[in-house]
Amino acid sequence: SAGEAAVLAQTYDAALRQRSRVDPTFAAQLQQQNASLMGGNGEMTSEQLQIEQKWVGWVLGKGGMVCREVEAETGAQVRIDQGTKALGYSIVHITGSNASVQAAKLRVFETLDKVGGRPGLNHTAEFAVEQQWVGLLVGTRGTGIREVEAASGAKVSISQETKEMGYSVVRITGSEQQITHASELINKKLELVNPVAASAALDAAEKVKARSRG
Repeated sequence: SAGEAAVLAQTYDAALRQRSRVDPTFAAQLQQQNASLMGGNGEMTSEQLQIEQKWVGWVLGKGGMVCREVEAETGAQVRIDQGTKALGYSIVHITGSNASVQAAKLRVFETLDKVGGRPGLNHTAEFAVEQQWVGLLVGTRGTGIREVEAASGAKVSISQETKEMGYSVVRITGSEQQITHASELINKKLELVNPVAASAALDAAEKVKARSRG
């Protein structure tokens, strides 16, 4: 039962504290492990996302269910401040370790993508990448793409319709700043194996800037 689980958890915590008091080595290891779980240095971080008011219900879910799922899956705290809803938007506050915040932000983006509500998706940059490097960008089960999306806020997709011709097309959608950030992250991955391919990512971002100015 929930009561028994709580008692077991308290007993386990008490045992850890007792051993930490008598075993300095164990105490140091426990502290290091806790710091690792908090993102490497034990520090908390926070990020804010502005979303249109009409999409708030999608992020919250019925009875706040979606928010609770995101918190349970990522370990971050997600709170939506609707104090500005009369102005047409609300602020999503995400707090936790850096890793948990990035994971929660990506989950919020994925929810908004379902309805086309991700903030800042008003520019698109495209560039070709040799097929042999596509796996490097995608990563295991798409982790490479998700990392870039979480860090930049841009939406990244790779069309492999032309793979038989030896290349695929990377498409980055977002604000000018988001596209630039995503392009830089992709550039860092590609320049490890092919500096020429890496420059294509930055060139695509520069074209977006030029269109915006012009």
